Amino acid sequence: MKYRFLVLFTLLSLAVGTIYAADQYSALKIRNTAFSPGEKLDYIGYFQWGVIIDGVDLTTFAIEDTCRGKRVYNIEAVAKTTKTIKTFFFLCDTFRTKITMDYLEPMHFYEHDKEKKYEAVYSYKFFPSEAGMYVDAYSNRNGTVKQEKVHYKGYPMDPFSLLYRIRNIDFASLKDGDNIWFDSYVFQEPVVTMCIQYLGTETVKLRSKKTIEAMKFKFNTSDGTLFSSKNPVYLWIETASAHRIVHAEAKLKIGYAKVDIK
Repeated sequence: MKYRFLVLFTLLSLAVGTIYAADQYSALKIRNTAFSPGEKLDYIGYFQWGVIIDGVDLTTFAIEDTCRGKRVYNIEAVAKTTKTIKTFFFLCDTFRTKITMDYLEPMHFYEHDKEKKYEAVYSYKFFPSEAGMYVDAYSNRNGTVKQEKVHYKGYPMDPFSLLYRIRNIDFASLKDGDNIWFDSYVFQEPVVTMCIQYLGTETVKLRSKKTIEAMKFKFNTSDGTLFSSKNPVYLWIETASAHRIVHAEAKLKIGYAKVDIK
């Protein structure tokens, strides 16, 4: 699995669901009550291998835009390695998703990954309809261009837009142990049905010593370079009305990776 956003962005792209209790399924159309154009969020990602090693700065911002004649949220994120880690691992990635303002339906996803010896661009165009989701996708990895045009009966979405959609879950109806299911699309890989499990509300303490009341969720992960299927990823969403993602963490094969909102 790619090293992207440390934990924050990989939460949904890594998740593999297991049924635990009551189940809810994310509809294609969902109303946004959590964020608005102009929102800007800053995060810091870091590793903990005995000592804390700063890792990645991540900034996301949303503006109003249009796409194929529809009013959309144009949401962009930029992730960069910093300080200690930058000396042996350079990363500068840009992510952009366009989702409709009325129902948060995906329209377009763009990703540009840049490392010392690796560069890749991905572009997904989504065309939702009553018959399912049509995806026109493209990639250029170190000069190798590939394309994919596929149709699904369901409504898979890119993992970045899912991070904004989960901020609009019907949190009031959740009980401890409940699950919410999503379908995620990644270029030239099978569509994955993912699950987040609600674990209840608690006060989470950030590295800055600040405390925030938040709802805790759990994701099961697949095996990869950093992650093990034995160790789930945890995510905290604030109980305040904006429902921002405020903290995420995962036990790695060596140490821990964590993300805090600044």
